[in-house]
Amino acid sequence: MDKSRAKSSEPSRPDLTVTLDALVADEATFLGRISLQRLKTFLEKKAEEGIDTLDFHANGYITDAVLHVLRDVLCNKTKREKYLSTLKVMDLTGCFNITDTGVGWVGDIVLHASNMTKVLLDGCVRVTDAGLAAVQNAKPSLSISVMSTSVCHFNLAYATQGCPLLKDANHSKERTKLPYGQTVIVPHPKVDVSLSEYLSKKKESSRNGRPLCHVKDWNIKNWKLALTEMEHSNPLFDILLPSNPAQVVIPVDAACDPSDARTHIAATITRVLGKETIKPYYKKQHMEIRRHHKRFMDVHRTTKVNMSEEGVITCLTKVLGVYVSRQPLSRSNPYFQVENLGEDSTNNLQIMIGCTFDRGIMPTHPKHDSGESTLVTFLIAPGDVVGFGVEGEWESEYMPKEGSSNFYCIKNDEMILNVIYKYPPRLGMYPFLNMEGKKGEPQIRLCNFVPRPPKKGKVCFEPCSADYLQFNEEGILSLCYDGGGICTNKLPISQQNNSCTLRILKLGEKSKICLGLGRENYAYYKNLGMTDDTLALQGDSGRVFISGKVVQENTEERVWKEGDEVTITVTGFKNDIIKPGETVTVEFSIGGTKVAEAPLRFSSSYGNRCVFMVGLFGKDDQVQILNFCAPHYTQPPVMNQLTMGRRYLLRLSDDGTLMSTNAR
Repeated sequence: MDKSRAKSSEPSRPDLTVTLDALVADEATFLGRISLQRLKTFLEKKAEEGIDTLDFHANGYITDAVLHVLRDVLCNKTKREKYLSTLKVMDLTGCFNITDTGVGWVGDIVLHASNMTKVLLDGCVRVTDAGLAAVQNAKPSLSISVMSTSVCHFNLAYATQGCPLLKDANHSKERTKLPYGQTVIVPHPKVDVSLSEYLSKKKESSRNGRPLCHVKDWNIKNWKLALTEMEHSNPLFDILLPSNPAQVVIPVDAACDPSDARTHIAATITRVLGKETIKPYYKKQHMEIRRHHKRFMDVHRTTKVNMSEEGVITCLTKVLGVYVSRQPLSRSNPYFQVENLGEDSTNNLQIMIGCTFDRGIMPTHPKHDSGESTLVTFLIAPGDVVGFGVEGEWESEYMPKEGSSNFYCIKNDEMILNVIYKYPPRLGMYPFLNMEGKKGEPQIRLCNFVPRPPKKGKVCFEPCSADYLQFNEEGILSLCYDGGGICTNKLPISQQNNSCTLRILKLGEKSKICLGLGRENYAYYKNLGMTDDTLALQGDSGRVFISGKVVQENTEERVWKEGDEVTITVTGFKNDIIKPGETVTVEFSIGGTKVAEAPLRFSSSYGNRCVFMVGLFGKDDQVQILNFCAPHYTQPPVMNQLTMGRRYLLRLSDDGTLMSTNAR
């Protein structure tokens, strides 16, 4: 019998190799990325048919997000035994966008794929020892190829030829210490001379509009440097820019406009800082302590405390002071910690640390708010360091995976066990600190706080909260809700900051603008002057209110007009800031002419500071606060993309997909 004919008569075996060529050709070419939702549907269909090879080689659209979706589909708890039973090979050769984080998710697939024999990571230049370890630990017998990657340590078990960080060919496990380096040069577009050519050849050479100049092995003493010169406009800028570059040179032409030069330098620094090496955390048989010292926190609200520009919080009285961060916990910033700076060993401090969850309006005091917060109470001594964070898997940058993530607390490098958290992690978790301490001492330092740059000139007003109001960097306020809104000053009234001036830009049909002062925790839904310890002048009527009562009736000279500059000045207090029980004199003037004066007894006994406030209750009203300082916003976890500020009843994915979480 003819063996060849017998072989051809056998039924053909179905092709179980999966590629993403169809998705790339259909959509990714135009979008610049693979649609994660379409990818999920595609993989679920292929997994039902059976997969023995995942062939993603030389695919520039493969990212960590793609590998995360792949892991979620194939490692489904109810179907992974079926989906992974036939998988043998995974080829990621040349997928230069994946990092150790994505390879960690490959390790999860390997762990459950009993027949897996080979993983190819050749040319994945961002993969380091951490990624290699994640796959190797999942299945020690696996054949892994990591040629031309960033692996530093190796042994005979792995194919590692071409790894630039390897020390020698004798399979040493020592880290490479070769005198090689790279310098990135980002010239201003008006700089015509190539700096890389000048340094290497010692003569001037025009760039002639070339988008890229590269010089290899420039000798300087005992070092060899690679010089890469390119502009921002180069489409390969972010790809060629190395993570955490040791040296970046920014040449600027002497004839360049200074403001244009500053813009170029700032843009370069921003792009460079956005390139960070991701070192993932891999959980072993037990949870390990995860310390995170990256600075990402800023200020959304402070109540009953003073806070320095370096993030040191000082108690005003022996009361509960509150701090809430504007930046939420995220996959890039999952943990924060605080330190007790007290010196008296007998002076223990009670704190509540945790997070408050997102909602339409953030509360003045989350502890007493009817909304949801997750808090843990500690009694900490001077020198103690306490941390709070999220451990586990994330669906997107801001959204932890339901059922696969947990809160945890650390005190002095030890995990705090047996803590019951009221709610599990979810989207919109804002670091929160509630403290009770001794008056006047710097009690707490926020270790992850980002110091703001020095303020320029005299600053009288920096918004702490602006509920239902919007403002720009020039201090122009307008209403974004028909019911009205109030903007409170972050800076307390003090001897150096005892006045505030409004310029009336526009008066609407039913104009109602108020300028006054009161407690920093003033209710956003009430008119100024309507609660205890508050005083305000209403611009539409010219009446002065104190604690809900009219103390001066309207006069024509006190009614505001467009173009008026209205100033409130406070005098008569003895200390640096107004103390509870003090009576102060409040004066209003329009265009430098005094129009009203009234006394106010600030009787707050709860530690709230006295601050200036502005209220808008007319739809088309618009005012400008003079000597205004816009809030300082820290660098987001992802550069050159929209990131989450506030969200309410929505789920947010990495690809920008928004999904409602409420049937309404």
